[in-house]
Amino acid sequence: MTRQDRSRITVVDDSPEFLGMLVELLGEDGDGYRVTPMHGEVGSFEDIVRTNRELQTSKAELAAAKRKVDDYARKLENLVRTTEDKRNRAEQALVESERCYRRL
Repeated sequence: MTRQDRSRITVVDDSPEFLGMLVELLGEDGDGYRVTPMHGEVGSFEDIVRTNRELQTSKAELAAAKRKVDDYARKLENLVRTTEDKRNRAEQALVESERCYRRL
């Protein structure tokens, strides 16, 4: 099927959610549709599929990075808690030591 023989779709919403839905509805090959974005450039459904894949990959990479940051933050919070506990115990020991010294 030539490009001109394809049915035409004009894309108004180029958000990742809409493009993903379009891929789900028409399948990976675009079911023979020609896509025209609203700004007038003629694109192909293959471009939408590629863009959708890139967006999904980027989304997965961002989610992985967020998990790493969250994990690092938890480790730092635990380190701070441990350090505060040690400091509190040291302060308490110092207070007890001063009490003992004053009794002498």
